[in-house]
Amino acid sequence: MALLRGIPLCSLIMLGGLLLALIFGVVFTAAGTYLGPDVPAAAGGSMSPTLLTAHPSLGHVPQLPETGYQRNLPGSSPYVVAFISAGTALGVAALFGLWLRRQLVAPLHEAAVSIESGGPVRLRGIAGAVRELRMVEERYNRAREAMEQRIVELDQQLHVDWLTGLTNRRGLERALEVELERARRSAAPVSLIFLDLDGFKALNDERGHQAGDEALQQAAELLKSRVRETDAVARWGGDEFVILCRDTDQAGAEVVARALALRLAQCPGVPGGCRASVGVSAWRAGDCARELMARADGAMYDAKRRGGGSICVR
Repeated sequence: MALLRGIPLCSLIMLGGLLLALIFGVVFTAAGTYLGPDVPAAAGGSMSPTLLTAHPSLGHVPQLPETGYQRNLPGSSPYVVAFISAGTALGVAALFGLWLRRQLVAPLHEAAVSIESGGPVRLRGIAGAVRELRMVEERYNRAREAMEQRIVELDQQLHVDWLTGLTNRRGLERALEVELERARRSAAPVSLIFLDLDGFKALNDERGHQAGDEALQQAAELLKSRVRETDAVARWGGDEFVILCRDTDQAGAEVVARALALRLAQCPGVPGGCRASVGVSAWRAGDCARELMARADGAMYDAKRRGGGSICVR
């Protein structure tokens, strides 16, 4: 069986047809050789009628004419019969191989190509009617759908913050790269707002990490509800948040930052509200994502150095 591994199915069918033709030829040739050519009957090539009248019950059978009884048709040599039989077997095998190639081999090849490319498998022809192959198709498609769903879930885990449900740092960096590429083509304004919650460490120390997590969740919900759907809000890490403002220049981003800081100061459920240090910066021609983020982050630290609860622009 190891020798047959890797041989195309149609080739195996053709080899089987050749072997069948050879067997037919050998069998018919052997049969013809054993029987021999026309053998003359006794008494000058005639078949004796005494064999037919030996039993009383056969007395009514008329005698055969004395012209002889030929056991082979005129010109029907056993070698000719063997050749015709072998040719017929070979022709039938060839036609069957071509039909099977179209109905089974070609669909299986298409399925293999689909599997290599990660696409769905749709068997056609006789391949789709074979129960075992149908089971393979259905199980592969189910496994493929489950794998795609798992990929979506993993991608979400990679780009979504588990605590707040906001985009995480990796997701924001990817979104910012896309947005800056659009800005380079269309010269559309883009701005970043970096926001740090003042006194968050003291809240954790006084009321515990559970209270700190709740404060982060409330701040995330407030920020998300106060920006446009086209903008992106992300948790940068710890108590820092970033807002990506599309089609917004520096002046517009500063207005948004002041409104957000005001709402955070009135954050319900947090004693004294959530004071925030905010930094704002807008994209400039020639900026890369890292440069824009560094300016906005530096503006936020400028605000913290002023004692917090303020907004700085770079």
